[in-house]
Amino acid sequence: MIPMPVTIKQIAQQAQVSHGAVSAVLNDRRNSIRVSEQTRERILKIAEELGYRRNSLAAGLRGGKTQSIGLIWPFEDVAAGDASIGMQILRGLQAQDYATIHADHLTNIHQVIQTIDDMAARRVDALVIHSFARFLRSPEIVKRLNNMDNVLVVCQQLIPELEKADQLVHDRVPGIQQVADYLYASGRKKPGIGLCMHEPDNHHKYHAFRDRWLELGGEDHPNLLLDFGLTNQTRDQKVWASLKRIFKGTCPVDAIFAINDMNAMYAAHFLKNEMGMKVPDDVAIVGMNNIEVGLIWDPPLASISRNREQLTQVAQKMLLDRIAKPHMSPRHESVPMQFVWRQSAGPELKPQTPK
Repeated sequence: MIPMPVTIKQIAQQAQVSHGAVSAVLNDRRNSIRVSEQTRERILKIAEELGYRRNSLAAGLRGGKTQSIGLIWPFEDVAAGDASIGMQILRGLQAQDYATIHADHLTNIHQVIQTIDDMAARRVDALVIHSFARFLRSPEIVKRLNNMDNVLVVCQQLIPELEKADQLVHDRVPGIQQVADYLYASGRKKPGIGLCMHEPDNHHKYHAFRDRWLELGGEDHPNLLLDFGLTNQTRDQKVWASLKRIFKGTCPVDAIFAINDMNAMYAAHFLKNEMGMKVPDDVAIVGMNNIEVGLIWDPPLASISRNREQLTQVAQKMLLDRIAKPHMSPRHESVPMQFVWRQSAGPELKPQTPK
């Protein structure tokens, strides 16, 4: 049989104090009722001896803290592999005695809005949301997040419309620019960046690479963009069909920068099996997201590290700082991604920076 929960009334009777005094101590409302330190310690000791557990939901409905934090995170984004960051944030918060309520970030904006509303209804003490810039700029989400306290937004870009939220930019631009630096310095003349331009977020990635390539003095050739297109095929079928369509029996590029590691591996497989080409002798291959299997790929896959451990640490610190000091001004921090050289890219060398 499950024992009945200990009530504030029971603690008040045993401590011989008012119900209000016990409530103020257990809910850490020091300014509501004046309680001496000696009485406070007696109340806490009795509560511990009786096995009292705070009803966080009831506290939230009364306007108090719920000791809970909400997390909306892309747990199922296999290509990016950021689920581990979300899990580490959850573990860190649980170690701080917070109850965590987490939800997968879905690709439907209406479902994201519904999830934000659900977190607000649960009166979480803070909310962490990792989302697309195009979602975060929508008036519906801007209004909701600006009306909530203690919000930490993780995104690839800063969102000026979110005036109240702390923002952590997971900045991919430095890593993409470093890929361009390396390919230019290693003597590649005609790189192609492989991605699906129907995805709005990929436009930002493409222009980050193209702008840097042109800044370095590289050629703006017709195959600088390798558009993998929009299809309902599986990833391998899509990449395979796109490369067949683009290359048409010849390879017009000497490097392929794929916007995720799996696409890079499929491209390398295509070059070897369909065109009899060697990586990196004929074509350099670089991926993005630095998944573990890239280390044992043949040759080992060059990629862009997402610096997941650093992002986890910064996110946890920003969140706990905000909870401790809820009235401080909004903070903006950035964690850059970075190029990781491996043999698929070509010879090891230091990237060349523009003059």
